[in-house]
Amino acid sequence: MSGAPDADEPVHNAVPIPDLAPVDAALKSGDPAALKAAVKQFRPADLGRDLSRRPIEEDRAILDAIDDRRGAAMLRAAHPVVAAQLLGQVDAPRTCRLLAFLPTDHEVAILGAMSPDQRARIDSAYAPDEKATIDRLLAYPESAIGRIMTPKIWRCDRSSGESPLRAAARTAGDALDILRMNADDIEVAVNCYVCDGPKLVGVVPLRVSR
Repeated sequence: MSGAPDADEPVHNAVPIPDLAPVDAALKSGDPAALKAAVKQFRPADLGRDLSRRPIEEDRAILDAIDDRRGAAMLRAAHPVVAAQLLGQVDAPRTCRLLAFLPTDHEVAILGAMSPDQRARIDSAYAPDEKATIDRLLAYPESAIGRIMTPKIWRCDRSSGESPLRAAARTAGDALDILRMNADDIEVAVNCYVCDGPKLVGVVPLRVSR
């Protein structure tokens, strides 16, 4: 037995598709306050998956009606090409704020789907160190594993600190302090990578298996 359903057997989606009629009605009314109230009723992921069926004008209105954190979660659920087209309609400072909430691989996927002109407009609003990171990742071919790597990991230097993410850590408590201090800048904290200058000398898991 293959386990595949018969042709006549209905297929049920494990994730129910929400009825976004309140959002549709608010868009039709043209009332920004009504649209803000409507988008708050739904999970950002549900709104994001629905963006591809709408014209870009409606997508822009929904993004204008949502705060940056929830807007970023909505973009994360959308296809990168759809998210890129939408952010191409948004001013550069807000685009950077939205992208800052996304994991680096999602951020790179969206930026990689933009035209050179759109990228250039957004680049001017990036902090220099963040722009350098994004440029380095986008330099990899689209199918390369480097495109989905993140440099924002939990790492500690066992001798002397060279940066906030590589402060000296001689004990587990020191390492956990570094994790707490840099929580907003660390995307992956499953392991602590211990360095001696540029050399990796150890990997310590956050959780110890029993």
